[in-house]
Amino acid sequence: GVLIQRQTGLRISNREALRDQFVANYQTLRSSIWLGAFRPLGHAKKAPLPSIGEWAVANNAIWSATDPSYFRQTGRITVFLSNFPDDPEAELKLAAQEKGPITLLRSFGTLFPWRIQAGIPLAQPLLMFGELLRERDPMALEAAERIRAEYLAK
Repeated sequence: GVLIQRQTGLRISNREALRDQFVANYQTLRSSIWLGAFRPLGHAKKAPLPSIGEWAVANNAIWSATDPSYFRQTGRITVFLSNFPDDPEAELKLAAQEKGPITLLRSFGTLFPWRIQAGIPLAQPLLMFGELLRERDPMALEAAERIRAEYLAK
């Protein structure tokens, strides 16, 4: 198995196997947590994440995002939300768009940021890795490989 029961809890026995199982099944998981694709509106066009963060604080929502450096390069990012606003256009300053650059996914399990970078709560490396692999663009694959080497191969 990938997990081993210890007195102190579960321990990952094989990180590579866990990563491979996650990636193999991520598309199925993702389809069940999909909230939509969006584009930023108004003042949020250049910096949509602060608008999402403000909404999250005001609504006691927990959120995290994928790699902001990839967002700065491409304008595309995925955000995991613990709850979803009734009116994302008004509340998040986002408009639904079929292939919009901002993907919103409902969090699953216990969502907590992995760490905070420049005020942005980052998703766990495995989630970032799965999302970046989906992009299939050279910059995304490069960013995924960087995350794999730095955080998932240990």
